[in-house]
Amino acid sequence: MMRHLTLAAAAALVMTTSASAAPTVGTSRSAVVARLFVQFLLPASVDYSAGDWNMTRAVGAVRWGKGPIMLDKPTPEGAYFALPGQFAVGGRQAVVVANGARTMVSNYYLLDPAPASNPEAAAVGFKAAGYTLAPARCPIGGGAYPDSRRWYGITYPGKRPAYLYTATIKGGGSGYVLYIGGLPTMSENDAPRFTDDCAAASAPPAGFRTGTEAVSALIDQLMRSASAAASLPWAAVRKLPSITWRKGPDHVTIPYSDGGDDPNPYTLSGTIKTPTTESETRATGTASTATRFYFRYLDHIRPGDVFERLRGKGYRIAAVRCGKPYTKMSENWFTIRAPGKRPAILYRAISNDGPQVSYVLRIDNVMPPIKQGQRPAPASGCPG
Repeated sequence: MMRHLTLAAAAALVMTTSASAAPTVGTSRSAVVARLFVQFLLPASVDYSAGDWNMTRAVGAVRWGKGPIMLDKPTPEGAYFALPGQFAVGGRQAVVVANGARTMVSNYYLLDPAPASNPEAAAVGFKAAGYTLAPARCPIGGGAYPDSRRWYGITYPGKRPAYLYTATIKGGGSGYVLYIGGLPTMSENDAPRFTDDCAAASAPPAGFRTGTEAVSALIDQLMRSASAAASLPWAAVRKLPSITWRKGPDHVTIPYSDGGDDPNPYTLSGTIKTPTTESETRATGTASTATRFYFRYLDHIRPGDVFERLRGKGYRIAAVRCGKPYTKMSENWFTIRAPGKRPAILYRAISNDGPQVSYVLRIDNVMPPIKQGQRPAPASGCPG
């Protein structure tokens, strides 16, 4: 089974390839890559945004290996399948990897073992090959890029627009990623430094920059004062920042089960979006108020960071129930308290197959019924 694939992992694969191709005379290495990538771009006439494995294998310039192979962990873009290959660039072999789902391809990695002459060399080569490039992810403040990484929106005659990422790999080598389905979300390290609104990069962006920042701020805002009711009117729920709610709340007949059975008869669904994550959020309650809030499948969040931020705001968080042990995930329940606030129950589930983190805040402070395999938390806390 293939390992978790990043450009750094692809760099290790390059070390196993042999230099057997004849040099490409009079053409820059990045222009050679650009002419290969044209063959992966989708036709402008189609309305879909992903390729397929047959289309990928039809690109005969690449010597494809076996695959697609299921990865033991997804790529940073969330792909679970990969097809490796080799491609001649100048006098060396470059590693090419197509990534995607079981039936579709969403992006392509290429690692040229030769380093670029400068961070802008890739853009020069792509323009020479007939592409039009525009910055797609820029430093906040409008200053210089802090490292060799660049993101571009690219267009080519007769093809659907796509995105290109370039970087110099530590230890040498030029890395390229072609995204045919859209620019991926940022990491939590990048979000405070970059923006996808390059036209307004000189001004500080509004709103939360990371999922960690958004979820910790929302939990803080949802915690009720000691003198307030242990619920929140639906009108106030709809005003929560960084959440786009759909119509509702709707009456439901099937109890919601994430974080323990939730028999609340009304639910309101929406989406929480920051530069680092776009995921489901949900509130449940009665016809007039909400008591439980779900932030589900958040990407790029380190499991301890939300708790660390909340503790920095004066909250005390202690485990009260340990979930059933699983191979690829853990789930635990905690009490969350602060001076002048009502106590509440905070559930956290961590998926190691991603990774992704989910939270449920029960501001009514009611624990769900205990189930087989769960147990009260010992003084040392819960694993995971």
